[in-house]
Amino acid sequence: MPATTRSVTPKTIGSGDSGGRRKPSATPDETEASPVDWQSLDVPESIWDEAQELYKRVKTMRAVQNRQPNRMKHAILGALMFILCRVHGYPRTFAEICTAAKVSKREIGSYHALMMRVLPAEFSSIRRAPPSEFLRRWCAVLDLPPWVAGAATRVHDRADAMAIVHGKCPISVSATSLWLVIWCYNHRHWLRNAGFALPENTPVSSSATPSLNGLQTSVPSIHATQKEVCRAACVVIATLTSVFKLCLPHILALVDGLLDEHM
Repeated sequence: MPATTRSVTPKTIGSGDSGGRRKPSATPDETEASPVDWQSLDVPESIWDEAQELYKRVKTMRAVQNRQPNRMKHAILGALMFILCRVHGYPRTFAEICTAAKVSKREIGSYHALMMRVLPAEFSSIRRAPPSEFLRRWCAVLDLPPWVAGAATRVHDRADAMAIVHGKCPISVSATSLWLVIWCYNHRHWLRNAGFALPENTPVSSSATPSLNGLQTSVPSIHATQKEVCRAACVVIATLTSVFKLCLPHILALVDGLLDEHM
């Protein structure tokens, strides 16, 4: 008996639960990862939305079209986020924006300068953020006592007025001021007994820690390390150490009266 041949109907591509209809493919906005990790900046989503709308506008401008707006989308969005964060009262540093956008400071700086040229005046006339705004946020991130931000701001202002840190980045000086307040508070009783007068040319380690004989830690103390300060401020420990060395010989003038209530 000849074998019976059973015909098999080929299955239509995309058949099944969809009833033979091909599922619509995801749009680029749905599949493409965000070019900037804006959530790490801890800002309202409305700022990110505004940055994307501004990007759509500026990328059509002739001055921007000559600067590879599609390939450098992340850098342009990073520059726009830097500007918008300051416009809306959420200032972030170049270093924080670089980390979120995964670009170099050079790229952010270049596109920031370009955006300042092509954007309307309300974006290009933003004020420079004062150190207090950064210090309050860093202290909140590190869960420090409320008074620390104010004390660190005073240290920054005094160091600036005394020209101790002339030419240094304000962000680096702010981070160093915060670490100086923490270090002085943690050794406040020893420093008081020494009259806040440290030996000349006191050595400082590469981790911004002075080497002093008989140094004792006060109780209670603030449990925040110099590395944690650097991480919150997005500065490297070498920068913090170099500025700390400049400030240490002037410790009496910098912290005078700031720790009296905490002795």
